[in-house]
Amino acid sequence: MRAQKKLRNLVCQRYCFFFKPDRKEDLACEGILFLEKGLEKGLLSWELLSALYYPIPFLQEYPFDSILKTRLCHLCPFLPDGCDFRDQTSLTSAPPCGGYLILQNLIQLGLLDPALLMLIRPTE
Repeated sequence: MRAQKKLRNLVCQRYCFFFKPDRKEDLACEGILFLEKGLEKGLLSWELLSALYYPIPFLQEYPFDSILKTRLCHLCPFLPDGCDFRDQTSLTSAPPCGGYLILQNLIQLGLLDPALLMLIRPTE
């Protein structure tokens, strides 16, 4: 539980535009669930995630979106209620969640192999 709280503090508070510090969040986006499962299975390490302690650039383009959409987003517990990032009818462009941003950046920086997405959280 301590590792889960550490990860959520690290990612959600720093990188998620949807995070509300005054609310107790029991739910987590699929990106966070992926990172938690990867740590639990030993496929990810805290050393890898130490990159998150440094500023990660916010991207204007998402070159790994098709991979993340296929392997991650469709499993997200927030998707049924609507994803502002995925909503094409929205008049404003919302950023993706913190978990998505982190995974996009880790893949783009070469720190995370996209093939791990299938190993850690297989599609259902």
